[in-house]
Parts: sequence; C-alpha cells; structure tokens
Amino acid sequence: MRFYVGVTDGKWYDFLSKINPEDINFWQPGGGNFKVIEPGAPFLLKLKSPYNAIAGVGFYYKHTILPISIAWETFGYRNGCNSFEELQKMILNY
Repeated sequence: MRFYVGVTDGKWYDFLSKINPEDINFWQPGGGNFKVIEPGAPFLLKLKSPYNAIAGVGFYYKHTILPISIAWETFGYRNGCNSFEELQKMILNY
C-alpha cells in the first residue's frame, strides 16, 4: 500500500489535535494537482523542525483546488485556525 507524508507546522497540528475533528483540510498554498496516492491511502502528518517526527495519520479522501474563501466556508476551523483572517496569515507565511 502506498502512503504519503505531508509536512506541516506545529501550530496547525496543535490546533487540530486539541479539537480532534473527524475531517480536516490539509491545505497547501498554490494548490497544484495532487495525484500521489489513491483515496483511502494513509496520509501521514510530519511536523517540521525542531520536531521532525510523524505526529498523526489520516486517510486521504480527495484533492480539490479552492479559493481561500471557499476553503474557509467549507472547512472553517478544520483548516487549522479560528478565523478566515488567521487562515490568510498562515497561507501568506508560505
């Protein structure tokens, strides 16, 4: 079985691990076409430095390119933050 390791930052992970939602939006600025794994495959969450460790696992559902406003309307706090403004700031950091 194939799997994917998605590298993420600690703030995003910490936020979501406290609320433990059933589904999340693992977003990436700029989008791009993601065809690395099939639906249902394990999606491992690896924290960036200084942790450099696998911190969680989910199961990939699908990839969609969305404007940030639609991503917020669809996933809300499951984007890893409390507000649309925070999401914009997080994305601009990358």
